[in-house]
Amino acid sequence: MKPERLIELLARQMGNAASDAELLELQELMKQYPDQQQLAEMLRSVKAETTQPVAGQEEEMVSENWNKLQQQLQAEQDHIPVLPMMPKRKFLQTWMGRAAVWGGIILVAGTTWFMLNKPGQQNIANVQQLSATNGSPEKKILPDGSVVWLNARSTVRYAEDRELNTRDVYLEGEAYFQVKQDPEHPFIVHAGNIAVRALGTEFNVTAYPDENRLETTLISGKVQVTMNEKPDQKIILAPNEKLTVINKEMLRPGQHEDAANEISFQVEPVTSLASVNAVPEVAWLQDKLAFQNEQFSKLAKRIERRYNVHMVFRDSTLKHEILTGTFENENIRKALSLLQMTTPFRYRIEGDSVFLNRN
Repeated sequence: MKPERLIELLARQMGNAASDAELLELQELMKQYPDQQQLAEMLRSVKAETTQPVAGQEEEMVSENWNKLQQQLQAEQDHIPVLPMMPKRKFLQTWMGRAAVWGGIILVAGTTWFMLNKPGQQNIANVQQLSATNGSPEKKILPDGSVVWLNARSTVRYAEDRELNTRDVYLEGEAYFQVKQDPEHPFIVHAGNIAVRALGTEFNVTAYPDENRLETTLISGKVQVTMNEKPDQKIILAPNEKLTVINKEMLRPGQHEDAANEISFQVEPVTSLASVNAVPEVAWLQDKLAFQNEQFSKLAKRIERRYNVHMVFRDSTLKHEILTGTFENENIRKALSLLQMTTPFRYRIEGDSVFLNRN
């Protein structure tokens, strides 16, 4: 992420000049980079302590406010910790570098805020949110006519602004998109640290916040995927291909690694399961839970969302068992009994918790 973009969005928010799409983008950036919360709080503090200019006094007020900004910068510098045993040259470079960064941050944000914060300029956010709880998938219609199916515990947010050049949707969870064709207004799904860009197509995106992997499965058409950490690297998917983006700790043989950002990704073909007449990744649209050569740990997350339970592995080796099958109308006990036919384990249900152990 380029810090200048975050600064710009924060400044526009403070000046009540951010569009709906920009407010959504800012929210997503703050979720992805919680370490930047300190920056946001400092800029808000700067705004609260500055004097707003009135007609005919802009230059005088800006000068006064700039002095306050400089004082804020000096206060920040005074709190820079001194690392023990650091060579003098390196310490000075570190100290001066941080001072320069904060100076640039305040200069850009402060200047932008004063330029934008004019009397009477207000932005009324019109952000819409669609959600699905546990259980069956839910169908929603977006303002442009595109259809989105939401899986359990999933949410999409979008700015209801017909004048935007792009149709941006922000996803947490899993959703299947049937995008209405509009070449002049690309449809972009933001999920975690990826952005999926499509014109007219059907695809599935999985991006639950409690999982360290994101998946995009293309059913028809064409999509282009970019990662926030590598905006210049574009991954094009063909129909019946799946892109998986995962953290470095989950690397497997044959996967591409971006060591600098601790991110890896792989593109692989997907095949249909005869039991659902569809690829497993979209079987949930038929209210089925289909899995093929899937680790028990990953399947457990899907079981949790489908049955609204919490799966607890008493024996961690169970997490690595590979399973294949399909659930449809089975209750939680029946589903677990079916899994026991291929994998030896025992379970105990207490309230909404399911405890798993080896036999």
